[in-house]
Amino acid sequence: MIVEFARAGLSDPVLIRLDVDWKLPSTLWLGWISVRAELKTAALLLLLDKVLTADTPQAVVFAATKHHVEYLHLVLQRAGVASAYAYSGLDPAARKIALGRFMSRKCAVLLVTDVAARGLDLPALDTVVNYHFPAKPKLFVHRVGRSARAGRAGRAFSLVSADDMAHLLDLQLFLGAELGDAATEPGLSTACSSGVWGAAPADQLEMRHQDVVAWEKENSDIGEAARVAARGWQQYLKWREPASADANRRAKTAPAPVHTHPFLTDTPAPAAALLMHQINTYTPKGTILELTTKIDSPMYLAMKAKRKVHGKTIEKTREGKNTETPVDKNLNVTLKKGTKKKKEFIRDENYIPHQANDHNTELGMAVNLSAGASGAELDLGADCGEGARHRAALLRWDRKRKKMVHHDPIVYHPMSPLPKGVKHIDEVRASRASIIVRVAVSHLANSHYTRSLTFQGTLAVSEFRPRWVRHNERTERTRAAAGRALRDKHQIVKERLRKDKIKAKLKYKMRTKKNKRKK
Repeated sequence: MIVEFARAGLSDPVLIRLDVDWKLPSTLWLGWISVRAELKTAALLLLLDKVLTADTPQAVVFAATKHHVEYLHLVLQRAGVASAYAYSGLDPAARKIALGRFMSRKCAVLLVTDVAARGLDLPALDTVVNYHFPAKPKLFVHRVGRSARAGRAGRAFSLVSADDMAHLLDLQLFLGAELGDAATEPGLSTACSSGVWGAAPADQLEMRHQDVVAWEKENSDIGEAARVAARGWQQYLKWREPASADANRRAKTAPAPVHTHPFLTDTPAPAAALLMHQINTYTPKGTILELTTKIDSPMYLAMKAKRKVHGKTIEKTREGKNTETPVDKNLNVTLKKGTKKKKEFIRDENYIPHQANDHNTELGMAVNLSAGASGAELDLGADCGEGARHRAALLRWDRKRKKMVHHDPIVYHPMSPLPKGVKHIDEVRASRASIIVRVAVSHLANSHYTRSLTFQGTLAVSEFRPRWVRHNERTERTRAAAGRALRDKHQIVKERLRKDKIKAKLKYKMRTKKNKRKK
C-alpha cells in the first residue's frame, strides 16, 4: 500500500531498504528432512515427538492450504497433541482465541497458513516447522524469521519431498548456504550441526504412517479431511509459483539422501539401515533376459551379441550425461555445457550503432521506485480456492518479466501530471481520449457507490444511478439474505402451495395440448 501511494502521489520518491544484506539470523538452526509426499504427516508426528520437550514446549507448523490445516488439527488431536489453527477464512474472534491459547501455552502446536500468519507476533517462539516447503525464498525467510529473535536461539525444520527439491535448490542459492551431509555427522541429535540434509528413519516412519492410515479408516472426519486436503493440494499446485528452470533441471539429477538425519536418532545407524541402503543402491549388471542357467539359450546369446555391439556406445552416452552438467557436493554450482561460438561480424570503423555498447549495463544498474518496490514486495498467495480465483482475476501477463503480475490499481487521469518513473501512461495522456476509473475499496463492496470500471474512448463516466437500479439491488440483497435464513412453518407451507400451483398449471397446459392433438 505504501508503494502504491508513493507511485501515485509523491514526486521523485526514494526507496530505502534496510533488509538488503540481512537474510537469516546467525542463531537460527536449520534442518532439512527428506521424505516422500505421502509420508509427510507421519514425519511431522515423528518430528514433533523430538521437538516438543520441556525446554521447547511449543512449535508453529506452516501448511499450504486451510484444508491441510484442518486435517493436521484432527490428526494431532487424535495423536494426543494439543493444537490450535488459523487461516485466512477463519472468523476473527476464533483466530484471536486460537492465538491466545497458544500464547498462554494451553496448546503445544499452532497450525497456520502464510496468509493467516501475517501480523502474528510471537517473540518467545523457538521452533518452526515447514510441513509444505515455501515456493519463494523470501517466503521461507518470512516464515522462519519468527524464531531466533532478539539474540534467542531458534530452530527451523523443513519437510522436503521430491516435488520440493527444485525450490530447495533455489533457496540455497538465495541464502548462499551449503547442504550438509548426514553421513559426516556423529549420529547424535545433541551434536547435530545446522544445515544438515538427511532422511527420516524408515522403521519409525513406517510405524507412524500405519497409525495415520488406521486413524483415517476409523474416524470418518479424519478420512474426509484427508480427501479434501488431497484435492486442495492439486488446486494449490496450479497457482504455486514454479522454481527456476535451472533448479528444475538440476533437481532431476540430484540424489535423495539415504542417511538418517542425526536429529531424529539418538544412536548411530544400525545394521538394518545399512542393509537397506545397500539394497536401494544395488544395480544389477545383467537384464532379465540373461537370468538363465543355460549358456546356449537364444535370449542369452542375443543379449550377449547386443552388448558386444552397443556396449561402448552406451558407456559413452552415460559418461557424456555425467560430465555434461557436473554438480558440486553442495548442489550450489552448476557448470553449463559450452556451445559453439558463432563467427562475429566485423563492422566498419565509421559505423555508429543505434545504442551504446554499455546500454544494457547502464539499464540494469539504473534504480527507480517501481523496480525496487517490485523486488521488495512479498506476495503471500492464497490458502484456499476462492482466494486463489480472486487473486488470478487480478493478475495480468507482463511481457517483459515473462510472468503474471498484479495489475496497477492506481488511478491515472489523462489531464493529471504523471509521477516520475511511470512511462506507460504517456500514450493515455497524449490521446486525451481514455479514462481509467478504478475504485478498489474492499469494505464498501456492497455499497452502490463502489464501482470498478474501465472505459476506453470518449464515453462520459457518470455516477448517476436511477432509482429503479438501486431498488433492484436492494431487492436482490434481500432475497439472497432470505434464502440463507431459516424459514418458519408458515413460510414453508406457503412455498409448497406456490410450487403445487405451478405444477397444476403445467399439467393443465399439457392436457390441453394433448386434447388438441387428438382432435
